[in-house]
Amino acid sequence: MRIINTVKDNPAILDTMGRLAFYSGMDNLTLFEIRDGLADLMDDTRWATYNFEMELQAALLEMSFNGIPADQAVRNELKHELTGIVTNLTAFLNEMLEAIGYFDYYTRMCVHEFSVVSGLALDSLPRSWDEWKDRPIAWRREAKIIAGEEALKIYHKGLKANDLFKPNSPAQKLRLFYHFFGIETNSIAEPYFYQPHWLKTYGIKEYKTRKTDGTYGPSTDREALEKVIGAFSKGPKYAAHYATPFALVCLTIADLTKSLGFLKCRLEDGMFRCSFGSTTETGRLASRTNAMGYGSNGQNITPKLRHTLTVQKNWKLSAPDYAQIESRIVAAICYRLFGLENYIAGTECGDLHSLAASMVWDDLPWPEDFTIKWAIKHGAFPKDMLTAAKKIASVEFYRGKSRRDVSKTLGHGTSYLGKPPQMSKHSHIDIGLIVHYQKVFFEMLPEMCMWHDWVAEQVQTKGEITTMLGRTRRFFGRPNDDATLREAVAYEPQSVAADYCNTSLLLMLKAHLYGVDAVRDKLTPPSIELFEHKFPKSLPIEIFLQKHDELGYRYKQHQEEDVNLIVTDLMEQHITLTSPEGIDRDWYVPAEMESGWNLGFRSKDNPNGVGHPDPSLIRQQPKHWKKWKL
Repeated sequence: MRIINTVKDNPAILDTMGRLAFYSGMDNLTLFEIRDGLADLMDDTRWATYNFEMELQAALLEMSFNGIPADQAVRNELKHELTGIVTNLTAFLNEMLEAIGYFDYYTRMCVHEFSVVSGLALDSLPRSWDEWKDRPIAWRREAKIIAGEEALKIYHKGLKANDLFKPNSPAQKLRLFYHFFGIETNSIAEPYFYQPHWLKTYGIKEYKTRKTDGTYGPSTDREALEKVIGAFSKGPKYAAHYATPFALVCLTIADLTKSLGFLKCRLEDGMFRCSFGSTTETGRLASRTNAMGYGSNGQNITPKLRHTLTVQKNWKLSAPDYAQIESRIVAAICYRLFGLENYIAGTECGDLHSLAASMVWDDLPWPEDFTIKWAIKHGAFPKDMLTAAKKIASVEFYRGKSRRDVSKTLGHGTSYLGKPPQMSKHSHIDIGLIVHYQKVFFEMLPEMCMWHDWVAEQVQTKGEITTMLGRTRRFFGRPNDDATLREAVAYEPQSVAADYCNTSLLLMLKAHLYGVDAVRDKLTPPSIELFEHKFPKSLPIEIFLQKHDELGYRYKQHQEEDVNLIVTDLMEQHITLTSPEGIDRDWYVPAEMESGWNLGFRSKDNPNGVGHPDPSLIRQQPKHWKKWKL
């Protein structure tokens, strides 16, 4: 083995491989120096987090290598369908722009500017690229001489740009929303700014975001366009009122284009493989294209795209997720801090959202004992009581949503310091209802306000929060700033959810690699006996996905029942919570098992999708060949 002394050897006199080795060696030494420098700042809590993340790398690599088969026929059909929708929406958007005079507006501006620069008569200039090409060559040469080459380039660019609006072009969207619908003081405003004759309104001000170079500039990302849409209700005196349809179409096309990007990603031998990494401050995993250029973001797959991912013949897959994991974690945090049982009893009663709905809409015929007091005293509600309450809560109530749906949306927002005006803007729910809901919510769960105050105190006095699972994060924003407080409130529930799920992922990998002895202390006796009897050396699974609160793995079809029983036991990690009074309480997050032959949700159109395990189901064979046309 060649040895290079990084202290004495001069890289200039080394050969190519020697210089590369020297460079890599210096990189590694730099990382060691950084690690040694940071070690002095680390405490036991942070070292524990570091060691856990290092141990987790094996599971992340395992998922990346395993991947999941992709159904090429389904991918192609969906790709064709979405491409057609994008084409139609783009044509529709251009027709709308033509109707309001968008193209004519910029054509007149372009022609006017060239007329001023060249001195040529305004009426004599072409108003489209086709008209320009139809002019005699001699006339075009004379125009070039009179105006100059630079002015002619700008004129040509303007004529070409005004033929078609491309909804995925950031530059064109900036011009539409901040110039055409904007105001003269916007930075995007061009030298010649004419207010459209039909638009006597207050224009849209630029929404600016931070760029990669640290500066701020106008943006038309999702958040910016949602602000435009949110101003629609101000009425026709505001340009956003007219711009909203265009913003909606642009957002829809952006979503479809993102889906098409996923469908067009490169596959490796028919397998969808991506890279997983732990890069977020909460400990949640991130996903992206792998180092070889295959795959895409495996955690951001929309429900419409999930069914493109499938499993091999004679195999089956499961995608269990955790039931109301963040709500249960908030309840556990509150019990540890204050010893109150309202929230934790609500999460364990069987249906917290229906329970909250029963207190908000208390004039409906709810079951007599369907109350938080009953849940605190007796635990989970009887099955017949839950069924009766869910039937009432699930009736359609507002814009296609049931009272249970509304309760779920508002409960999540309220837990994370959502304010009625902002929640109304994003959920389109009446602000009066939100105010009433929050009043009832805080009365039902008094520990919530106490928790919010505790988080604010931690940020203002310590500047950091350590979660119930031992992950510490320091907050560098202003302690009294609303954005910092919202970030701090959301931190522990999201972080504990990530670590809880990642711990399960690591246990599943250990069970697969080393067998029952590696996870014996995490299993109940029935699962240990089943493991030892059926799979003495290794749990026969292949893990391929971690989607925040959902795990994905596959196995031979005949092993489904045994494998899923063991995995469920591994996922439901029991933790002892101790209240300030010293009272212990067993706590865990239930795992809801779902299995099938593709990752989509089971339905009439997708009988092979994941759903509640049913041994009577058999895999339906695809009939793509019936659609062939010879």
